[in-house]
Amino acid sequence: MPTTGGPRQGSLPRRSEHRFPIAVSPVRARRHARADASQIREHAIVVGSDGTHVGTVAHLKNGNIKLTKNDAEAGGLHHSISIDFVQSVERNRVRLSRSADAVRREWSTSGAA
Repeated sequence: MPTTGGPRQGSLPRRSEHRFPIAVSPVRARRHARADASQIREHAIVVGSDGTHVGTVAHLKNGNIKLTKNDAEAGGLHHSISIDFVQSVERNRVRLSRSADAVRREWSTSGAA
């Protein structure tokens, strides 16, 4: 009897009908973060993975997010963090993959106080 291509009753689903979550490699995750970097806007709020405020975006430069020096956390200095730290970008908020404390230990500093 010919099949119509519809779902088969009483049998296991076809291999293509399985819905498994796709594992994302670290390389692919970095590519996704860089794609999100195009969505980062000036004056966006930057928060760590713990939800703690890290700073405010001044601009993007050479694969880094430069934070404003006028932010309360900045101490009058520009701080730069790698775009690789970006976990997600939602509207006017950049969420990082590290806690705020970890980011502060790793950021680079420039400018005079």
